[in-house]
Amino acid sequence: MPSLRPALLLPLLLAVVTPAGVSAAAEPPLPQPPCAAGDTPFPAYAAPDAPPAVATWRDLVLPGEGACFGQLAGPTAVVVALAGRFRFGGSLDDLAARIGAISKTAGLRYWSTGEQKWRRLISEAWALSGPEVAARRQDFTAAEIRTPGRRYFAQNDTRSTGANLYSLITRPSAPDRLAVEIANESPLSLSLLRLFDEAELLSLVMVEHLGGDLWGYYGVMAARDSAAEGYEKSLVNRAAAFQRFLLERPGDDAPPLAK
Repeated sequence: MPSLRPALLLPLLLAVVTPAGVSAAAEPPLPQPPCAAGDTPFPAYAAPDAPPAVATWRDLVLPGEGACFGQLAGPTAVVVALAGRFRFGGSLDDLAARIGAISKTAGLRYWSTGEQKWRRLISEAWALSGPEVAARRQDFTAAEIRTPGRRYFAQNDTRSTGANLYSLITRPSAPDRLAVEIANESPLSLSLLRLFDEAELLSLVMVEHLGGDLWGYYGVMAARDSAAEGYEKSLVNRAAAFQRFLLERPGDDAPPLAK
């Protein structure tokens, strides 16, 4: 896959994330994914090779029909969104193959705001042939990821206990666009402490070709449980880790988005 030069991030809008921390600002508009070609997302795409724009919200109801949030629609406790542009000489198939490379997320690193250091987020991950964590298979191909439908994968998140089941839904999209949703299909727990019930930690990732070697990336993470409030910075850093993974960059090769 050709090398990628990612956008990294811009200040937050509701909570402004800087190397120094987070400070409050006026509440931004609702998040707006680029649902169709030519749509202006909110937050708007950052300039190429600049840090991606990042916004956070609390106690937000994401709109349903027509807003393209899919299963993320409905009441949420915390929402974070990243929007950036990056230069890439490859194809949408190359990016789809990267999304499908589930096993390669093992070792993914992110900035822990609690420990104030880089740490491993995922210790092991694998694609599944069905909704059971024992049904291991090879990573998904680009063709599979680009075909609308539901697939499953498992991962061991070092912030929870054991292997957790996730679904990955590819939406119908145009030839130059790709949208996938990810949701936990099993409860997430740490020892005996329940962190999230099923479908309470959700993500939306969209990539689109903007012309030439320029691409747009829009990512949303949403947590439904109010226990997630106060952990916006952690979700921002997790979202950033996946964005950098997609762009084939180590999670710790740039300053943390949130400290």
